[in-house]
Amino acid sequence: MIVVFSFASGAYDEVVRVSLLDELGGLEVKFKTVKEVLKES
Repeated sequence: MIVVFSFASGAYDEVVRVSLLDELGGLEVKFKTVKEVLKES
């Protein structure tokens, strides 16, 4: 799990970078607000 508290361009760039490094293709990326994460826990 990777948690990012800001959806600035850097966060989107990091998703692209990690996705390219995911050789097995098993990574699933979802952008969620803090409110959504707290609601699920």
